Amino acid sequence: MAKEKEPFELWKKAFLVGLGATAVTVEKIQELANELVERGEMTQKDAKSFSEDLKERAMKEKEQLEKKVKDTVETQLSSAVKSLGLVTKADFDKLKKELDSLKAAGKAPKKATSSSKK
Repeated sequence: MAKEKEPFELWKKAFLVGLGATAVTVEKIQELANELVERGEMTQKDAKSFSEDLKERAMKEKEQLEKKVKDTVETQLSSAVKSLGLVTKADFDKLKKELDSLKAAGKAPKKATSSSKK
């Protein structure tokens, strides 16, 4: 069971590292822009534009990372459900529909009673 958790923990850690890197990146972008203004290498207006552009890029990268993590986790969960032989909602809905059809045709099995469950 511990081995099954490992991929999920790895993805969780990667996701958190990505979020932390994004936060640090935004902070560093602002520091760099301020430093360039102080050295006279960039105007305040240019620094603001530069900073906003880089922040936007960082946020897009963060969103892409989140999507990749989400997709990977969904794939891993789907694989785990299949390997464990669990019934998915889609499987359940399909069976329910088939049972409803059989009931409508009068071919459905009788409902189990508590005495017949023994």
